[in-house]
Amino acid sequence: MMDKAHPVASLEGGRRLTVLALGSQVALGPHRSHRADSILSALVHRRHRVLSEETPPQRHEQEGTLARVVRWCRKLTYRFTGILSADLVCVMPLGGLWPWESIALRIQRKPVIVDYYVSLYDTLVNDRRTVAPGSFIAWFLMMNDRRLILTATSLIFLNRSERDFYLKVAGVPQRSARIELLPLSTSAKMRARLPFARREHAVLTLCWWGTFIPLHGLEKILEAMSLLKRQAAPVRLFVFGTSAEASLPFEHLASEKDLLDLVSFDNTKRFVDGSLENFLARHCDVGFGTFGDSDKARTVLVNKVVEASAMGIPVVSQRTEAMREIFRETIDCFYVEATADSLADCIMNLVRTPHRILEVGERAHGIYERHFNDESFRQRFGDLVTEAAGG
Repeated sequence: MMDKAHPVASLEGGRRLTVLALGSQVALGPHRSHRADSILSALVHRRHRVLSEETPPQRHEQEGTLARVVRWCRKLTYRFTGILSADLVCVMPLGGLWPWESIALRIQRKPVIVDYYVSLYDTLVNDRRTVAPGSFIAWFLMMNDRRLILTATSLIFLNRSERDFYLKVAGVPQRSARIELLPLSTSAKMRARLPFARREHAVLTLCWWGTFIPLHGLEKILEAMSLLKRQAAPVRLFVFGTSAEASLPFEHLASEKDLLDLVSFDNTKRFVDGSLENFLARHCDVGFGTFGDSDKARTVLVNKVVEASAMGIPVVSQRTEAMREIFRETIDCFYVEATADSLADCIMNLVRTPHRILEVGERAHGIYERHFNDESFRQRFGDLVTEAAGG
């Protein structure tokens, strides 16, 4: 195990705890999700002692059977001894618990915080459809989701809509465990210039970023671009992904629709190194939310909406239950139906009324400052840890 306690400038109230952070996200270093990074930052800020895995997960294709058995035995021993020695266990986003770990935690009556960032069952079975319903893997994923919910003494969801949705997916009613709502957060970012809205550029620049999964409905955005091209609309789309391989089907779709003069694909830019942020700040006028057809796509609030808001970039999205909790229609964002026609009509309206881009972008940034900033998240998570451990 690795003790990740680091000195910081200030220490807020509460005793110093030993916290076991479970989940592969912990060991990914600069490649971990922002959510996981924010949780670890909150723990370190309070000077808690964080126990985590020594090395990041690696590929083991060349690993022999004996080496694999030894590695898993070491991993399970680490987790079990950590459970015994920790004052509190924190299951990180996308983490899980084995049945015997859940039993041990209940016997010890140890505080367990679960950040229920997403349901792996719903993601892989219902949304991405990479796991067959009724299969053993689907059953295993469902049992892990239920185990997390039933073992947690403090259960964190991002918002009310996702809380209700994920509890329904798992078939678990709201229970006596303390349920907390801690929204997504992101670091402060450069304010976008919005050059078309300021009449500094003659072409409206649309920017999509994220992973190429069905949740986002990128194919509908490309279809909308095809409709806009037929109308000779002054628009251009930049698609920033994370995988050249995963982007190929969409590049082929853009080519089939004769859009390569209006649509550019780039899988190299990232927020983590500042390259994506710099591009968006200089060029982007409008961002996107989700347009997928699954129940999840119609429920959740995705990271890109929060990131766009942090930069003052207005977002066009289908209505989702979680977005409607915070973002008001035509005031803080632009809602459309999840169809290419509706999306194209909205974009054409923005071409004709560029001042709306500035107005909505400004109010979206205000929402970021009130709801999604990192400092607020760190404070609230740190307080939750202190309360969960009994003060």
